Formats: sequence, structure tokens, C-alpha cells
Amino acid sequence: MRKDWRHWKALKSKETGLGWNPQSGRIDATNEWWDQKIKEKSDFKKFRHKGISAKLENKWDSLFGDSCATGDNVYAPSTDPVINIEEQNIEHENYDEEHEENPENGTKNSVLPNPGGALQVTNEGANASTHASKKAQKQPITKNNVVQMKHMDIDDDRKRKFWIAIAYAISLIYTYYCKYIYKEPCMTLNFTGEKWIREVLNGHPIRCVNAFRMEPRLLLRLCNDLSSKYGLKASGNMSIVEKVCILLYALAQGVSNRVLCERFQRSGDTISRVIHEVLYSISSRKVKGLAHDIIRPYDPSFKGVLAKIATDNRYMPFFKDAIGCIDGTHIEACIPEAQQMPYRGRKGIPTFNVLAACDFDMCFTFVSAGWEGSAHDTRVFLHAIENPEMKFPTPSQGKYYLADKGYPDRRGYLVPYPKLSVETQIQMVVATFALHNYIRINSPTDPLFRVLEDYPDFIPSFELPDINHAGSNCDNREGDGTEMKAIRDHIAGSLWKARRRNYLL
Repeated sequence: MRKDWRHWKALKSKETGLGWNPQSGRIDATNEWWDQKIKEKSDFKKFRHKGISAKLENKWDSLFGDSCATGDNVYAPSTDPVINIEEQNIEHENYDEEHEENPENGTKNSVLPNPGGALQVTNEGANASTHASKKAQKQPITKNNVVQMKHMDIDDDRKRKFWIAIAYAISLIYTYYCKYIYKEPCMTLNFTGEKWIREVLNGHPIRCVNAFRMEPRLLLRLCNDLSSKYGLKASGNMSIVEKVCILLYALAQGVSNRVLCERFQRSGDTISRVIHEVLYSISSRKVKGLAHDIIRPYDPSFKGVLAKIATDNRYMPFFKDAIGCIDGTHIEACIPEAQQMPYRGRKGIPTFNVLAACDFDMCFTFVSAGWEGSAHDTRVFLHAIENPEMKFPTPSQGKYYLADKGYPDRRGYLVPYPKLSVETQIQMVVATFALHNYIRINSPTDPLFRVLEDYPDFIPSFELPDINHAGSNCDNREGDGTEMKAIRDHIAGSLWKARRRNYLL
């Protein structure tokens, strides 16, 4: 059921320009679209003529939506950038405090600070107008005087509202200035981050390696590449070198934002903004950064034998067709508590299931990051090699990766022999039964057996629980493994012959 839900969401949610009939639950698409999708994954065929009702989909979402790994956040540097064009027009309004003179009566309007903290508005012109209106009351009331008095009242009301608005605006500006602009200095140490970086770069090279995980010359070269090729720019009060060093120090030492603030004498907001700027130039999804250009095979066609293998007698000629190694790892993730369930797998903590491929020069040629920790390794592996958008460096004919034994045995991916053969494992199972009887017969007072005699309802806690579900959590295909098994047997035989020959010599 979970497998069907995952395939249905992949069809309906990750495509654009489709129609969906809520009555029949079918997806309205062209025959060409369906043929393409079924070619990519044969499991989509069941939804071509029979859809899912809205009621059933809601039930599936409630069951699997928060607990099933979806891979929506998967990112590989080899993919094309995701361009999201959003134009945001931000208007900045500047309020100027002015002292204007009224040309009619020669009075001045001003805003003065109140000792109590509030702002007080004084209007000398309004007082003069009030005095003039009292004089007008003593004069004989005529039609012209009435009209004139009405105009004066309207003008006075407009002026009062105008100055109230001005006072309110200035009060907001004053509050904003005190809260966000005028702040009490916190990082006041004279030995700033820039001075510390300069001292480390000019000191012993091992200090730079310990702090930033690279030598001074390489660090400066990285700064120059990020600036000239990937758009990293210096700001008004921070150089490119300091920005890069902040990120390198955080990655090399694994320290928090607060520690970075004290080390580089910068505010937490500045540290966070700088880290995002440098990451944007290295590993952003939206642009082709450093990761896109450097995490790739140097020879995508995989022609010839790798120099590392050709010059090493331990590997040549046994692994002359190997082009690299592929494996997965779990990296601890910081996930909001409400969203942690899909990220909790066999490690017991929220993790990312990351897949990586590397060559024999210890350089990574492919990375897939973002899968939830509960996702099976085989599912992550198949998603990387079968999804065209990931642009996985597929091995050419006759070439292969050395893969972990947890991955399926497929053409182009050589997995090792099991550590114990099937026959050995069967013998070990039978041996445990034999040893059980041996202990029971020869040691009647064995403490563990006494526990079972005293508590006949005792059930060992290490018994494997039963799991009842319709399908597997991932697509584990057999693939064409016969060819790779023959290659593995040939390599093992060649290694054994070489070992015997060297032993006889």
C-alpha cells in the first residue's frame, strides 16, 4: 500500500500540466505521456486506466505522509540548476524631519522630544489661528464671515491631523532606530577575526590546516576561484577571505553560530548571512557552483585503465575495468521535532541517507544528498542510477563500480562475496542447537536454564518481531547479475592464482 501511495504521489504531485478527475480519480494525460512514464517505471501502468479516489488518497496521506521517506529534498550537484524567478519590488520610504515656515502667518511648526520619553507636537500657527477666530467672534456675523469661519475650521482640522500623522511616523522611526540601528556594541575585542585570520595565514602552515583544513596557499586560491568564477563578493566591512574562512572554520571544527561570533567578533546575523553567501557560490541548487564543476568524473567516457590501478601491482590486472567505488552513509541531521519521523532510521537519530561515488584518486564523482534516514539504501541507489535528472556517471560497456554488498547485483556494479556462505550459515544454525543440548545435558544447574524453569512464561527479548505489510519499502530488483557474478568469480580466481604463484616462488 505504501508503495502504491509513493508511486501515485510521484505521478500526480511531481508533474505539471496534468488534469485530474476527482469523480473517477484518474489522471488525464496524453498517451505519449503515459508511455514515457511507464517506460521509466513499469509500476505506473496500474494507474493508467484506474485512478485513486480523493477519499482513499486522504487516508493514504494521513497514514504515510509524515512517516514515509519521499526523497523530495534530494540534491545532486550533477543536476541542472533550478531557476526560480521571483521579482520582489521593495519600496523604501524615507522620512525627513523638517522645520517649515508657514508663509501666511509667519509661524513655525516643530516636533520636540518630551522628557518623559514620548514625542510632543507644538503648533504655534494653530494657536495664532485660534486667537484670530476669537476676534472674529466679536465682529458682526455676516454671510461672508460664516463661510470664512468654516474654511478656517476645516484648515485647522487638516493641520491637526497632518501633524498627528507626522508625530506618529517620527515615533515609529525613533523606535526602529533604538531597537535595530542603535545597539550597544557586543563584539568589542580588539583582536578581531580579520586579525586572527591574517596571523594564521602568515604563521606556520599547520595552524591553517588545523583551523581551516587546508594550507594557506590553497585557501587563498579557493577564495580567488569563488570570487572570479562563482560570483562571491566582498561586502563593505568584510573581505572574501574572511567570509570563506568563517564557513571553513565551521565545517572543520563543527562549532555553533555562537562560537563563530566570538571567534570572528561578528554578530550572529552576520555569521549566518555570510555562511549562506559562501554556500550559494559552492553548492546552491539554483546556479552551477563549485560543486557542480568539481564533483564529476574527469573522464566521463571511462576509456582506458585508471592510472592509479595501472601503476599498482595489487590491483592490476585484476581490477583494470573498475572505475570507482560507490557506497552510502548516514549523516546526522537537525530536523524540527514534528518532521523527524521519516528521518529516523536504523541509527536511532534523524539522519540523511547520502550516496556517494568516488574514483581511485579519492575524489568524489557523484553525490546524492537529502534522502530521509528511513529510506532503504537500495531505494536511494536505484533513484540515483535510474533518474535521468540526477545525471549519474553510468559505467560504459565492460566497466563497473565496486559497490557495497547492500546494493543489488546489477550490470556495472560489482558487489563483494557474502562474508559467510549460505552453507556456513546453515552449519552455524545447526551448531547452536547442538551446543544447546550439550550444555543442557552436561550442566543441569546452568543459570540460564534455571531461569526458564522458574519462569516458564519467560520470552527472550532478542527475538525478532514479526512485520506484516503488503510490499517492501523499496524496489529491490534482481537486475542482470549473472555477468557481474562471473566477473567477480574471475577476479577471485586470478587473485588466488597470483597468491599461490608468489607463495611457490
